[in-house]
Amino acid sequence: MQEQLRKLSILAAMTWTIVTLAGTDATALTYNDIYGKWCSSGGSEHFAQHSLTVVRASDGARIVFRIDSYEFSDTRVTVNWIDAKKKKVFTEFGEFSSDGERMVQLPNENGPRRLFQRC
Repeated sequence: MQEQLRKLSILAAMTWTIVTLAGTDATALTYNDIYGKWCSSGGSEHFAQHSLTVVRASDGARIVFRIDSYEFSDTRVTVNWIDAKKKKVFTEFGEFSSDGERMVQLPNENGPRRLFQRC
C-alpha cells in the first residue's frame, strides 16, 4: 500500500512538471497584442474593438472599416472585417515580437506580407 502511494505521488509530480513546463511557451495572443496604432511602409493602421482605421502613406487618405471579430491563437491574430464593397474579408497577423513592438501582416488575396511596428 505504501509503495502504491509512493508511485502515485511520483506520477502526480511528474504530471504536474510536464504540464507546467509545456505551458510556459504556449501563451495565446490577446487583444492587447494588436490593439492600438501600427505603422508600415504603406501607412498606419489603428485597431480598436469594432473598427480598423487605415491611413495610406501614398495619399494620406483615412478609411475606417468595421471589424466583425478577432480570432486569437498562440501565434496569429485573424481580423475579420468589412471592406469598402461591404464584403466580409479577413487579414492575418503573426510573427509578433516578444516585446510587443513588431508584427507581420501575413500575405493573402487581400494583401501582401507587410512588417508593422508600433507607432
